[in-house]
Amino acid sequence: MRAQQDFHSRTVRDLLRDLDHFRGARGRVGDLSQYVRAQGEGMFDVLASDESATAGEMLTSAAFADIREVVSRFYKLIMVDTGNNVRAANWQAAIDATDQLVVTMSARNDSAETAARMLDHLEQSGRQRLVRQAVTVVSMPPSRKDIDLPAIQRHFAARTRAVLLAPYERLIDSGEPIRYGLLSSATREAWLRVAAAVAEGL
Repeated sequence: MRAQQDFHSRTVRDLLRDLDHFRGARGRVGDLSQYVRAQGEGMFDVLASDESATAGEMLTSAAFADIREVVSRFYKLIMVDTGNNVRAANWQAAIDATDQLVVTMSARNDSAETAARMLDHLEQSGRQRLVRQAVTVVSMPPSRKDIDLPAIQRHFAARTRAVLLAPYERLIDSGEPIRYGLLSSATREAWLRVAAAVAEGL
């Protein structure tokens, strides 16, 4: 939903429907461009999820694996926005395929609590190493009033490899497509530090 639009509006479901075109040695990167959305100066592509109310069932773990197999032929780095449903089969499949976990949250107690419970689930399901090597990113709200930021930082610093802060950014908070060139220099520098921390784990 936050991606810049491209010349088409296809989603992951369209790619799943047309996967036979990419079976074996068939399919080229130019063919995949009919499904991903180029993000211009951001220098990455988005394979969008289908957010429509009539999209049907969630993707299965097998569907996730099939799509990942195709996409990994053409991209060296794949980032998956898993959402928060830890019981979903595609969430579990994404976690099983993860080399570097990035935990994102707002600097609010409820957001931190949700993230902490997700880490609990991962630890309880035998993924302690993934948690220990994770990078935590805390996005700041417009005001720090009533936020116990030190407590949030301490909790996640004790559980994950790094905790980094991202400053409040009006353009991100607006809900509009993210345009890299319009972000503040402080935001770009902060997310560059996040990218460096993630890269260290790869």
